[in-house]
Amino acid sequence: MSHDVTASPKSKSPFDHPTYGEGMNYLDKGQWQKAIAAIEALQQLYPDNVDVRDLLAEITLRATVAQAQPRKKARGSARRMVRVVMIGVLMLIVCSIIGLVAFKVWIEPTFLHEYRIRQLTEMRQAADEAIIGGRYTEARQTLEEMRIILPEDADIDESLQRVGQLEKMSALYNEAQKQMAAEEWATAIETLTALQSLDAQYRDLAEMLATAHEAQALDEQFQSAEADFANGEWANAIATYEQVHQTNLTFKFETIQTRLFDSHLNYARELIASANTDSNQVTTALSHLSEALMVRPVDQAALDERRLAETYFTAITTDERDQAIDLLQAIYAERPDYAGNAAVELLYTNLVTRADANLAAGQTEIALSDYQAAADLFVADSSEAQDKLAELNADSN
Repeated sequence: MSHDVTASPKSKSPFDHPTYGEGMNYLDKGQWQKAIAAIEALQQLYPDNVDVRDLLAEITLRATVAQAQPRKKARGSARRMVRVVMIGVLMLIVCSIIGLVAFKVWIEPTFLHEYRIRQLTEMRQAADEAIIGGRYTEARQTLEEMRIILPEDADIDESLQRVGQLEKMSALYNEAQKQMAAEEWATAIETLTALQSLDAQYRDLAEMLATAHEAQALDEQFQSAEADFANGEWANAIATYEQVHQTNLTFKFETIQTRLFDSHLNYARELIASANTDSNQVTTALSHLSEALMVRPVDQAALDERRLAETYFTAITTDERDQAIDLLQAIYAERPDYAGNAAVELLYTNLVTRADANLAAGQTEIALSDYQAAADLFVADSSEAQDKLAELNADSN
């Protein structure tokens, strides 16, 4: 390796010369021979400089010592390595302790605080959702778990009280629904009134209470109609049942329809039974039969009653005696006691009257037939027909 041994005119000190810097660089790298060569070159530039000479001697000595004791250096390096490792381990332990203390003092409390906030937020949300869904037992359990975490939280205590009230109101509401389904109107009103005292705006409480009051009034009317029905007070029963229908058509609809049918039918029969020959009363009976048939249009009993009533009405209003007799005989054949026996009595009278007319006209055989027919009827007194029949029979003999 060559070194520039030309002295720079500006380098008044050997230590300012570039060769000195080069030698020091080799020395730092442990390249002893190159360092010695550089300093020797520097000495050539400054042969009289004591400092350069001493530096060369020192470097040469250090190189000799370094080359003479390689094992000692290795052992020293190993010991230094061990010391470095021990120091590193010690520092790691110290750092761990410091980290643990920092975690316990700053990080862990912050983490636990954030975790509790998140946990309480989730629990509160779950409790609110349970309350909205009407799952009050679930909501109460969640709130009680929250109170364990925050035992003195006023909001949690207030929420628990609210849930307790909601549970009570829900129980009252459900009980009222059952009572209304069972048509226990008075009891239902008491339950709903108790619920109203807790929360007048609870769900459809107002509508339920109005329905219960209306149903109670309707039920009272219905019971009154039922009493009239049981006692055979058909006109009163009909009027009250119809009032219930007018107020609320759906209230006991099927039952009231059945009662109206039976009431109209029975009242019509009652009117016919007491009508005698009153055509107006028979007309009233026919109107009730029509009402009955509006409920049950194909009921055979009602149809039969209307047919007989219409036949009887014609019989008592016609001016044709023969037609009246034919109609009354048809009624008698089907129902001998029709119209409270008024039909058969009228038939008897018409037969005797026609027989008398035929006898007066010399139609003895026809008269005899009518007297015989009249005498065979189940009437209160058929003696007139029997006497005339006996008289005619005696004359013929």
